[in-house]
Amino acid sequence: MYLNRKYNEFNRKTLRTEDIQNRQHANTIEAVTKRKLDFLIIYALVKSVSKTCEYIGIKDQTHYQWLRKDLAFKRDFCKIQKNSNENNE
Repeated sequence: MYLNRKYNEFNRKTLRTEDIQNRQHANTIEAVTKRKLDFLIIYALVKSVSKTCEYIGIKDQTHYQWLRKDLAFKRDFCKIQKNSNENNE
């Protein structure tokens, strides 16, 4: 029933071909891993989550999801933060 209703709703909408957009980023394991690595490299330089996210084209929320779900990413991020704090002292 739910799928039938969803199908009917979809058919009522008409989109022009040029209105349909592709995803901004690929969602493969390799692509996400590269974005995480890019994030860590850039964050080490600028030391700002929001600026880093803006630069690589992700939402801040994505970074926080990575911290919750990826322990290796969280470890590396915390290591960069710790090194940054030690250098500022």
